[in-house]
Amino acid sequence: MSAVQEAVAVDSQQQGNGHALQDAPRTAVRASRSTGFAARISNCCSRNVGHVTSCPGERTRCPFGQDRKKPGYGVLVSEPQWLSDDEQGAWRKLAAVFTLLPASLDAQLQHDASLTHFAYFALAMLSEAPDRALRMSELAARSSSSPSRLSHTISRLENRGYVRRTRAAEDGRGQVAQMTDEGFAALVEMAPGHVNAVRHFVFDALSPEQVGQLEEICSAILAKVDPDGTLVPPPPPGSGSTSTC
Repeated sequence: MSAVQEAVAVDSQQQGNGHALQDAPRTAVRASRSTGFAARISNCCSRNVGHVTSCPGERTRCPFGQDRKKPGYGVLVSEPQWLSDDEQGAWRKLAAVFTLLPASLDAQLQHDASLTHFAYFALAMLSEAPDRALRMSELAARSSSSPSRLSHTISRLENRGYVRRTRAAEDGRGQVAQMTDEGFAALVEMAPGHVNAVRHFVFDALSPEQVGQLEEICSAILAKVDPDGTLVPPPPPGSGSTSTC
């Protein structure tokens, strides 16, 4: 039993079987402050882990199906469903990929083009859109991004002459981001180096069968974290797309 598991077991014994819902926020904060990231992983990585599962944030839909408009909501269960050894091993490798792969892709693009992978991805989404233009809200969805993060990135791309922003012609509300010819030329120049990095770090390590398995696994996880499919980029318009993400 890990230190986190022991701490949760002791906390459960101290509180007894009659957990009060109003105690959920304090329990979650206590676990987060005392054991940091490890506690948050242990208490938030499945539907019924820990005697309370807390979901911070302001989004109205919680992935656990709870009402997040009510402050301090919690999911109370009798026993933690700790990860098995196999699950723990897989989760830790996945967490390492979350950290190391984006950093590697960023490093290549920063070296070759002084651009982040997220900025490249936004350009790629624009290049695939009709007239190379999208409403900012739609571009944020396709980039799996918050509007504020996208806005900052588009501002930097505007300064480089890669994108221009205009008012939406249909209703005059909202903004449209459009890739310029200079931006498209820059993307074409960046794409070969980027796709080589993606192939080196990901697909050279996988067999064709594993590529299919990877897509299935990612689809299954995305169905949990984005059940409405609102933050998943659409498939490319065809094979051999210049805008490889």
